[in-house]
Amino acid sequence: MSRRLSLNAIFPYALVVLFPLIILGPVLLSGRVLLPATILRDLAPWHIPGSPIVPWQPFMFDGIAQFYPWRLFASVTERAGYLPLWNPYQFCGTPFLANSQSAVLYPPNIIFRIMPVADAFGASAWFHMAATGVFQYIFLRRSIGVNRLSALLGAATWQLSLWQITWLALPTFLCVSTWLPLALLLVDKTLQTRDSRSACALGLALGLMVLAGHPQISLYCFLLIIAYAIFRIRELFGVSINLFDTLRLAFVTITTGGLIGIAQLLPSVELSRLSHRAVHGAITGADYQRYISTAVPLRHLILLFIPWFYGSPADGTYWSHPDYPENVSYVGLVTLILASAAVITLWRKSPAVRFFAIAGITCLVIAFGSPLNGILFFGIPGFASTAAPGRILVLWTLCASALAALGLNETMRHAPKDLWRLLTKSAIPSIIVCSAALIYAIIWTNSIAPQGFLEARLGEQSPIWPVPAAIALSFAAAAWFAYRGSLPARSLGAVFLLMTLLDLAAVDIGYNAGAKPTDAYPITPLISYLKLHARHERIMPLNSTWSLDPTHPPHAILPPNTGMVYGLFDTQGYDSLFPGQYLEFAKEVNADGKNPAPQENGNIVFVHGTTSDAALALAVRYIIVNGTPSLVPSNMHELLVDNGATLYENTAARPRFDPAWLAPRVDGSQGLQNTSRSPSRVTLSFSSPATPSKLIVRDQYFPGWRADVSGRPVKIEQTPYIFRSVLIPAGGQANSRSTLSMKYEPTSILVGIYCLCTGIAFTCALFACKLPRRRVGY
Repeated sequence: MSRRLSLNAIFPYALVVLFPLIILGPVLLSGRVLLPATILRDLAPWHIPGSPIVPWQPFMFDGIAQFYPWRLFASVTERAGYLPLWNPYQFCGTPFLANSQSAVLYPPNIIFRIMPVADAFGASAWFHMAATGVFQYIFLRRSIGVNRLSALLGAATWQLSLWQITWLALPTFLCVSTWLPLALLLVDKTLQTRDSRSACALGLALGLMVLAGHPQISLYCFLLIIAYAIFRIRELFGVSINLFDTLRLAFVTITTGGLIGIAQLLPSVELSRLSHRAVHGAITGADYQRYISTAVPLRHLILLFIPWFYGSPADGTYWSHPDYPENVSYVGLVTLILASAAVITLWRKSPAVRFFAIAGITCLVIAFGSPLNGILFFGIPGFASTAAPGRILVLWTLCASALAALGLNETMRHAPKDLWRLLTKSAIPSIIVCSAALIYAIIWTNSIAPQGFLEARLGEQSPIWPVPAAIALSFAAAAWFAYRGSLPARSLGAVFLLMTLLDLAAVDIGYNAGAKPTDAYPITPLISYLKLHARHERIMPLNSTWSLDPTHPPHAILPPNTGMVYGLFDTQGYDSLFPGQYLEFAKEVNADGKNPAPQENGNIVFVHGTTSDAALALAVRYIIVNGTPSLVPSNMHELLVDNGATLYENTAARPRFDPAWLAPRVDGSQGLQNTSRSPSRVTLSFSSPATPSKLIVRDQYFPGWRADVSGRPVKIEQTPYIFRSVLIPAGGQANSRSTLSMKYEPTSILVGIYCLCTGIAFTCALFACKLPRRRVGY
């Protein structure tokens, strides 16, 4: 009996853990990696002339162009025994840990240290999808009080919603939202038990959200958690609340979460104040208009019911608003009807229905660009540096999954009595809204597109139409048989769960097709030459434009962040948060009056100037051109050609480490020995100058760099341009050698690490003091 009960209790959790494999299984079991690496085939030097163009997906490109290089760089650095505080391979050097999306301190990212990095992306996605599904199941069971089948449906909707799937290439989104249902569960447990340990666990969940790496998603989740806490306090205690007790629990939660999260917050705030996203001066109406222009277009309301109406980026057929992941709100047709059933039948009786309905509708309204965005934009410090209101759809997804679980629970209670009437009434609002959205989308499309455009597009997607039609007919048939008494309530719930899984799987499968591990930054002759000869010298790929057109990939070579993969020191860069001074410096280098950051992506900086004074100060030894070398001076020496990419050497380039008192040798070096192994530290050995002199390090200066010569601290300053200059004292004896050590140790990171350790100690002490004492016998 106990074994049967144990299996019965474990079975739902096993299902929730296995649900993500519906989407990830075809990728992981086929030996592929969960990376959009095939996109690289459109770029030089990996593109083979005459090969077909891979559908260009600018958003998914971030998965291979940002997150793979970041996770690889962090893994290699930490395996060598160093904390990756500084990235020397992009922007002539830039802070790394301070960028929150590096997620260096996020504990589950240890999987990238113990597995091959490319394989770890799939394992990490499965872990987080399984974990958040389990959290959602427990939350719906214990806090909301629905039955098992209803909780399974809510967990599956939350796990497999199109919002979660479209952001898998950018893992920080999923890593943050994973902990949201757990935090809501701990809010309930804390308020019901009034236990400090529950409050501490809630603080840990909040701290993990911060460490997970996406501040905007974390902020949205915090807002929902705060709203839910206020709702539960009002529901449980009304006006008779123990203020002191509540403040005690709030103090424990905020202290724990703050000490854990501040390790990432402090350096991120320091970098953001000096970054290209920093807002200087008062926020204006023009800033708000730029922000609201990225909201979900009203015509995309149809995606709530037909997610592929405008095509899919996965097969290159998407043609509407350029950022598909920012616009998806699909949670399944069955989920929408069941959520409507919960609102219609339980609005007066269930406070939870009212909360999730109001929260969900509010999130939808904000995502579509309503004036409510002004409250967030002007009312929350730092929010003006974010983008895309549509990202709040993560909260809509959770609210819809909770409402669907409540709706299925109520539907099973009504079976067979009044079931047909309940579901009919629930489907009517969805049908009305869907019809209105469809009519508006058709009218808008026909107003801007040539005649027959929409018919041709929908014709291309005709094989997908039978799936929602089959789901709708199956839903109606199941409801009818349950109404007639031929289908028990538990069987009806199982059928609805199965239809939800099939519905979401039909939309999700194929979106993240993955790639072969060898597709992730393969080695070509050009790259082999640079890895062998470049060493500590800097390279400059000449790129100037970018593309959001799915049919026309950018004409680019060695795109930004490639240097992190191959260990090449690059002048360009691609980062969500980088020092704003480098953007201004790139304008001087290019000297063409154009913004180095392309309009399509303001997080990219292209440096392509070769003749300006600032360009000469960059110490670029190798220049790589894709196609016609119109920007390369005639005195450059051509080295090799690889798939249309040409490599040139600038023999007159200044070295990265430039001592003013040493003349260049025959080989162009300055007689320096670079013995540094950590990316956050530079160690140089050289012949001491006879008189005090300067050594110029042509790497970007940023607050937090410290220097000493043979153990004695020396001054390090920003000159020339954005580079570092160190005052070297005179040597005591002729031909004596000195050692310069420069290390990046900003106070913000040191204080943050100290607070993190304090938070861990605080948590351990809080739990330890609550442990029951054992009696000791004599």
